[in-house]
This record gives sequence, C-alpha cells and structure tokens, in this order.
Amino acid sequence: MAKFHGFGGVGHTRSASWRIVRTALHLRQRDVADKAGISQARYSLLERGEVAPTDLEERKINNALQLSPQVRQALAEAVELRSRTSE
Repeated sequence: MAKFHGFGGVGHTRSASWRIVRTALHLRQRDVADKAGISQARYSLLERGEVAPTDLEERKINNALQLSPQVRQALAEAVELRSRTSE
C-alpha cells in the first residue's frame, strides 16, 4: 500500500480539500465515511493523506461531500496556492 504524508506528500491537495469541505459542512469523519460506504478509520487515513484512495473511494467521497469537478478544481488550486505562500 502506498504511503503518503498528508500536506507534505502527494495528493495533499485532495485530502486538504476533503477536510476543508467536511469541516465547513459541520460533518464528522464518520458522517462522510458512512455516506461514502467506507470505514471511518479508512476515511481518516485518506483525509490525512497517509494512503492513496482508489478511484472508487475518491468518487464516493466526492459524492458524499457533493463536490462537483469545478469545486474540486477550485479547492485544489486554493490549497496549492496556500501551501506555496506558507513556505
């Protein structure tokens, strides 16, 4: 299993975006995991960027958070910009 390291690793914009949206919607990790049909423990690892999601997991989480492709792109760009300006 591939290991990623949260905000410092590959895929950090995706996991950061999920966390931002989840907290903005006042959802717990368990809420998103239940909606996505995955375990809370697995979602936690995915949100922290410690493991890479499968394509199916990514689609399920995006659907659970009701993220359109346009919103995902905007969030990814914002997180990437934030990480560059904080270096």
